[in-house]
Amino acid sequence: MKPYIRAHIALDTQPVILDFLKLLSADSDNYVVESEDGTHSVNARSMLGLIYMATEHPTELFIKNLTHDGEFPPALDNFRVYGTPSTEFHF
Repeated sequence: MKPYIRAHIALDTQPVILDFLKLLSADSDNYVVESEDGTHSVNARSMLGLIYMATEHPTELFIKNLTHDGEFPPALDNFRVYGTPSTEFHF
């Protein structure tokens, strides 16, 4: 089985999570957000799931597209991690 292509993201505040949910609500693909090692994952459209992941795995969040592997909305770049991510969730 081929592994999925993932994007490293940061969701460190509730407003950021809301913006993330708005982005995905406009897309029909099926996404999950998972921990770095893949042992924890949630539906990327679940507010409660995203808050859980942001508090339990603040620096190791990855999104993957289960419908079209490796394809992400262009606006996802606003949530990508390019440097050192925040280590705390600010609720």
